[in-house]
Amino acid sequence: MRKSTKRLIMIDLLILLLCLTAGMAFLVYRTWKQANEVVVHEQGAEIVREMSSEIGQYEFVWDGALESTYGGGRTYTLTWSEAEASYYQVCVWEAEDADASDDTEESGDAEASGGTGTSGDSDVLDSADGSEGSDDETDAGEWVVVAQIDADEERIYTTDSMAAFSEATYKVIAADVYGNSVESNTVTCTMEETVIYATIWPVKNLNAYTDSEKSSKAGIVEKLKAYCVLNEENGMFAILLDGETCYIDSDYCMINLPDYLGDLCEYDITNSYSSYFTVHDCDISDLTWSVIEGYENVKLADGSCLVPLLYPTAQKLLAAARSALGQGYRLKIYDAFRPQEATKSMYNLTYSILYDEIDSMDDGTTYRSLMYGDSGYQLSNFLAKNQSTHNFGIAMDLTLVDADTGEELAMQTAMYDLSWYSAVSENNESADLLAEIMTAAGFGTFESEWWHFQDDDTGDELSLSALSDGVSAEGWVADDGGWKYRQADGTYYVSCLATIDGESYTFDGNGYVVVAEESTEETEAE
Repeated sequence: MRKSTKRLIMIDLLILLLCLTAGMAFLVYRTWKQANEVVVHEQGAEIVREMSSEIGQYEFVWDGALESTYGGGRTYTLTWSEAEASYYQVCVWEAEDADASDDTEESGDAEASGGTGTSGDSDVLDSADGSEGSDDETDAGEWVVVAQIDADEERIYTTDSMAAFSEATYKVIAADVYGNSVESNTVTCTMEETVIYATIWPVKNLNAYTDSEKSSKAGIVEKLKAYCVLNEENGMFAILLDGETCYIDSDYCMINLPDYLGDLCEYDITNSYSSYFTVHDCDISDLTWSVIEGYENVKLADGSCLVPLLYPTAQKLLAAARSALGQGYRLKIYDAFRPQEATKSMYNLTYSILYDEIDSMDDGTTYRSLMYGDSGYQLSNFLAKNQSTHNFGIAMDLTLVDADTGEELAMQTAMYDLSWYSAVSENNESADLLAEIMTAAGFGTFESEWWHFQDDDTGDELSLSALSDGVSAEGWVADDGGWKYRQADGTYYVSCLATIDGESYTFDGNGYVVVAEESTEETEAE
């Protein structure tokens, strides 16, 4: 029994000794941890880690060094220096929509604008100092994560396709698993005017060539069929024809202005949804507020409009638009190419009411007398009977808007007032400014309409013919992600099979064609 008791006492002492040893070990570990605790703090655009220990001091620094280079097409490529981080987040500055309601609450998450890289869920980030915003604190908006790239991956990001005359500001955040982060510098990518991926319409059947030197013919492109520009070289547009890259004369193509000039101008083709034509604010039956014949395919499902203009004329318009912006204004385009069928329809509808008395006037005033006054004008001074310069793709109807507020400048009349009040002889100061900008760029005026300008020199040089039919958006279009097929209303085939020109194609969830098949099964577009 004594031996058992002794044995138990020894076991208890051993357990006590183990507990004391463990306690001492814990105290030693805690003392060591406190002596080697990591202190993280931010100094400008750097992370500094200071470790106080017997082996000295370790310092980690990241300079950010974010750079952007043109990446081809309509993209930029971002690269940055290496950091001792676990991952990098690429962020884009999204400005607050100026048209958004003041009482609209912003959601905590925002949809990613996209691009290539290792993309994850998109988040709205606070900047490194805890506040949201760009370098310009007067801008309203937020930083949005568009890609997350692990430290062992290539430090590169390709932006989404950018519209002409648009810009995007980016930064990169280096972060570790402990929640520490630091920002790079910001870079702003700017896209100027570009023909790449713009929609064009040949104004006549054109020879297509295998190269821009016209070495050999590759086929014929059809008049007024929509094509997508891949490049411009030696005055030739590169397009896709029967699966091959071919070249056509750019001088004989109309280009879609929103694709070419983007936000440099504003566009509102009212003839495609609600015509503004009146006689000094008096409606014209079956014309005012109607869709004009030939414009049925101009307004697209997303609310945008096609705005075709002959390419040489569009190049002159570019100079005028730059001049206007330099003076604090933008050109707002109400019409460009107008099919001949529309010209004839507009004339006939207006002529049919010309001698009618105006219901809103009690003195027997007719449309004719209100339109002409004592000017000596006739209806043909306002509306061509058979063909107008619009039918050749060399004329525009436009006005000026304040670049800051978006408000139209007040002219002597409203747009499309078919009366002598609109004559350039009645121009106010704003209309004179518009005329100065346009004539300096090489455009001619039209004496009875302050809004109308035409490129007579190009028309004479190219010996153009009037075009009877309107344009359509339908055709193959490309961007930096691949090829899509756009229908007349501007929608695309998505997640389906579709038959186009007798060939069957498969389209993915983003609308890009992924495989051509022999099947001729047709499906409806989404």
